Amino acid sequence: LKPLQWLDKNRLKQGHTRQIFLLTDGEISNVNEVLDLCRSILNFTRIFSFDLGHSPSHSLVKGLVRTTNGRFVFIPPNENVDIYVGEQLQKALQSCITDIQVKWNINTTEMHAPTKLLPVYANDRLIVYALANDQISTFDPNSTVESYTDQCRLCEANIGRVPNMNNDRTIARLAAKVLILELQHAKIPRTNTESSLQVRFQEYHQTSATNSEQDTTKEQIIELSLKYQILSSCTTFVGVEKRTDMSNTGMILRELPIKIIVDDQPLQRPHSAKRHPISSLTSSNGLNIRCLRKSA
Repeated sequence: LKPLQWLDKNRLKQGHTRQIFLLTDGEISNVNEVLDLCRSILNFTRIFSFDLGHSPSHSLVKGLVRTTNGRFVFIPPNENVDIYVGEQLQKALQSCITDIQVKWNINTTEMHAPTKLLPVYANDRLIVYALANDQISTFDPNSTVESYTDQCRLCEANIGRVPNMNNDRTIARLAAKVLILELQHAKIPRTNTESSLQVRFQEYHQTSATNSEQDTTKEQIIELSLKYQILSSCTTFVGVEKRTDMSNTGMILRELPIKIIVDDQPLQRPHSAKRHPISSLTSSNGLNIRCLRKSA
């Protein structure tokens, strides 16, 4: 962790980025701690990770890519490392635009997704969503979308016509998925404690200090997940059978109804569900969601 901690302490000036090449053999036990530290440097650092050996750490390598907008490659055993490093080096030398902001000139309030934009490199795409909170206001055909940095305006997109309205909720669900992933990988700020505290009390103090932030993030994830029917770490449950005997005595079969979805559309739609139109820029948030609750 010391190299990553040094990067966190020695930050770059605004408008500059840093490229890091990370080689690992997959034998890492503190993956979550490494990813948590990388989230604090994602605004100015991009990590190119190389996993060597027979036991690659997929959670670490792919987690670094999601966290720092980098690239990864799994190098098989007995392969020439120089070839893979050379390919990634060409990508690392590409120019980029930092500190990008997007302004939506529409006649309603909106929620951006993602809320923080990473540096954009050559041949990369920048996809930004806006979820409208107002269901009553009509779409203005003269709306514009601007992207700019601290130095100048990059571009402006004019909407010359009203987009086709549809009810498939695809745009809204894509935006909700981006927000959920951003919340799941968000870094919870830690509070500094005095060095005189013992280790066991220091850990307890840090945990209690971040409980409120974690609870707020969890509530936001659950709300978005239920509202837009997107799976998340807070709404996905796994049951594990821990019995040692092979007897089925006392077991009860319970059937839980699950919506079967084809092409993002449920085969059978409940009569009480209300549908609201969405456009390519805005979407309704008045969805009627049914959820199953576990009885006490």
